Amino acid sequence: MPAILAKYGSSWTDITPSGLNNLANNSSVATSTIDNTSSSLKGLDFYFLLTFQYGTAPSSTGTIEITIEASRDGTNWTDVKNPISGISLPTDTSAHRVVFNLLSFFSNAVVPPPYFRVRITNKGGQSLASSGNSLFYMVANTDIV
Repeated sequence: MPAILAKYGSSWTDITPSGLNNLANNSSVATSTIDNTSSSLKGLDFYFLLTFQYGTAPSSTGTIEITIEASRDGTNWTDVKNPISGISLPTDTSAHRVVFNLLSFFSNAVVPPPYFRVRITNKGGQSLASSGNSLFYMVANTDIV
């Protein structure tokens, strides 16, 4: 009987949005649109790696909020967002990494939307550092063997 196995991309793709470095408190930036209908993607899920760092230690109650904006046609976007709970921030200026997957934003979905973008909102009480902040993704699919 065939087995269904997870199949991951061979590398991370950089989608760091312009403005992530130096992102001010209570401000947000979004990635460019990810077109999951293109022949080079068609992922069943996407894993993201967010690296963030503050120049001045953030508030102990601060967060970074991640939201997915979805579209069925690449033009008309959701106005009700699907945020995950904010990422609690360590009160230091070290670089930190968080991995999350796309389908965790859509509780009843088995496949991601055709088009989407990632929005990052800084609610840390300080601006992000002037360098070292990034966002990458890796596609996940299945393989039947």
